[in-house]
Amino acid sequence: MRSRAIHCCSYVIVGLFVRPTFAFDSTPLVAQIGDQNIFSMLFESWRVLLALGILAGLINLLARPKNREALGIEIPKQLIAQPLAFGFGIIALLLVGLSLTSLPTLPLLVLAELFVLLAWTSYQKNKLKENGLTATEIKQQKRVNAVARGSIMKLELGTSLLALTSPDLNQNLVDQLASLRAVVLDKFGITLPPIHITDDLKLPTNTYRISLRGGIVGEGVVYRDRFMVIANEESETALEGIQEQDPVFGLPVLWITEAVRDTVGKLFVQAMDPVSVIMTHLSNIVDKHASELLTREEVSVMVNELHSTSPRLVDGVIGKTLTLSRFHRLLQLLLEERVSVKDLSTIIEAASDSANLSVEESVEQIRLTLRRQICADVSTTGSGGQQVIHCIEFPADVEVAISNRHISKEKIFEALHHAATPLISEGLPIVVVSSTATRRQVRAQVNGGTEEIVVLSRSEIVPEVNLQVVGQVEQIERNENYSQNPSPQDDRHQTIAYARSLLDSGTRTSTFENRVELGIAEIRNLVGEVLDYKSASRLSPLLVDAHRALIRKGIDDTLAIEIVQQIEIDASMSDDDVLRLMIQEMIRRLPRTVPPPSRDSINPTVIALVGPTGVGKTTTIAKLATKYRFQQGRSIALITADTYRVAAVDQLQQYANLFDSTLEIAGTVEQMKEAITMCRSVDIVLIDTAGRSVSDSNRIQETADILQMAQPDEVHLVLSATTSMPATKMAAKGFEPMRYDRIIVTKLDEVITPSEMVSTLCSMDKPMSWFTDGQDISAHLDLARPSKLVESIWR
Repeated sequence: MRSRAIHCCSYVIVGLFVRPTFAFDSTPLVAQIGDQNIFSMLFESWRVLLALGILAGLINLLARPKNREALGIEIPKQLIAQPLAFGFGIIALLLVGLSLTSLPTLPLLVLAELFVLLAWTSYQKNKLKENGLTATEIKQQKRVNAVARGSIMKLELGTSLLALTSPDLNQNLVDQLASLRAVVLDKFGITLPPIHITDDLKLPTNTYRISLRGGIVGEGVVYRDRFMVIANEESETALEGIQEQDPVFGLPVLWITEAVRDTVGKLFVQAMDPVSVIMTHLSNIVDKHASELLTREEVSVMVNELHSTSPRLVDGVIGKTLTLSRFHRLLQLLLEERVSVKDLSTIIEAASDSANLSVEESVEQIRLTLRRQICADVSTTGSGGQQVIHCIEFPADVEVAISNRHISKEKIFEALHHAATPLISEGLPIVVVSSTATRRQVRAQVNGGTEEIVVLSRSEIVPEVNLQVVGQVEQIERNENYSQNPSPQDDRHQTIAYARSLLDSGTRTSTFENRVELGIAEIRNLVGEVLDYKSASRLSPLLVDAHRALIRKGIDDTLAIEIVQQIEIDASMSDDDVLRLMIQEMIRRLPRTVPPPSRDSINPTVIALVGPTGVGKTTTIAKLATKYRFQQGRSIALITADTYRVAAVDQLQQYANLFDSTLEIAGTVEQMKEAITMCRSVDIVLIDTAGRSVSDSNRIQETADILQMAQPDEVHLVLSATTSMPATKMAAKGFEPMRYDRIIVTKLDEVITPSEMVSTLCSMDKPMSWFTDGQDISAHLDLARPSKLVESIWR
């Protein structure tokens, strides 16, 4: 309606400005026609144009285009329905007619426009009365529309399910959402954002769909006038109903009528109404995706609320030692593991104390602070009133293999499900207890199945809680070829630490003891005696302590001995002096850093990245492109030789569009030759190659042949800091046909300490170029500084 009024005004304005010089010309229209030709008459007869503008506006106002009826039918209908609006309209038409006479034109047309606006106002008020909307209700409707546009979650209902939102129902969806909001606040300490309920004509009539941030996360079928019961062999023969699947757990269910429900008797525990089914599904999704529901704005509100009670804490931490973005990420990671963030002040204190650690390490420190709350969430009350956590454990060697991703998830789930049978049968949460060092890695591997698994570290178990191991995962067959992203914890010292802790616990069985002893024996056979090496007898007591310090930090045993044999110390030196000497020696042993390409070159600098799968080559390409293009202003071109990985070309194409550069595809030697020719006019050419398995020498040679055609100026071997030392050395050896001349180390932010990478680099003779420590392509890329790498071990 507002647009029609604007149309009317625009028509009038056009008419007024077509020929303003004639505004007070009272010459009769007939005389003007006699003195001018037809074209001049049409141009200068502003009165006609102005009158036609107002007339068109009236027609546009009163004849609704949505009704495809003729004006002869529509106008009488409007006249009967809205006489006042049409009265004003007729007056406006009369004034327009009088303006064509010798009477003053402009005043008449202004009055006509005024009556057009009065007609529009009257028409709008009548339409509001027809719809039963007051001014307050209109504001509410606008607010609802704004909420719908900004809603994080959306519940779409089929047409037959819209009645479930009716206020006439005792338990309708709208009221139940308010209850869910209170439950979420009490359980997680966050406010559930508004959930937009809408109908969807495309959905089947009895189907509902739950969306989160534009993506579908749940869908189910319910019947408005029926009740859901769990189906079994007895019920399927005894009851009549519609067979469906439970939308939450996927169990077979029956939807029965109310009359059948009254005759069920003791066959079923409970019959659920459709609103309860939808709310159970919605609650389950909120539990799983609580971290995605927490927005930065909500975190700001939570901090502001805490400021009213703890102003010194908030002012001294937020924005100083702890940014709001980092705090938001910490809360999200806690919610991912369903840890409540109600105790916000404690979380802020722990986050401030661990501000110098990575986000993941900081979360582990926060969990230790919240350990009583975490234990309370998974414990039950025993017969004596003491809190008990029933859990399952992994053997030490299996735990190491799982944390290093040497066992497939399918095998882990199968073994876990078998060991957790006592917990599942009792309806208890599945709790796995692991070591503190590998809790995150173990959780990443054991989660993802149908059951939610809680992984606790042994340091998180408070003394007041009794830990009862009800099952232990049996030995799982390892698959040495299965390693998506090896963990830095795959070393002999960590395994020995596990064995020691378990041997000292006094709760092992003889079989388990034998397995631990065999594991230690195997480690000693592979890497030599770690604790009692022969070289120690030739070292002074101070050097022996220094050697042990290096071993505790994860430095390779051979390198540790070489370091302590090279430094010169005496009894007068302090521990800090010895540490300084060790750091200097480690920095000296690391490869040197080569500078980036200079700007003096006339020809383009061709840079290629090679390496195993999953080390971050494409992301590093994007980071280098950002540095050269946006920070240094150089023109770039991208070439991809990765035609094997799904969506690899699409990913680089998006980067090319971002950098306003070209992307060439070179899957063969001939294509690489053409691609290099096409990129001769730019400053930097970045080549992304396909990730290859170290054992696949044929594929490596194939990529090397393609790369040789490009004649790159720099070939960087990309190595991940999360890869174990043996695998890294294998990669360095296996990719020698690529003729790489420098090394990039990625994912430094994903390791607790880069000691294994330092040990590996000290054994290599290739210089380093770049370090990466994050996923953001606009940052987290720095020149490879050996001092930074070594100092991070001792922080």
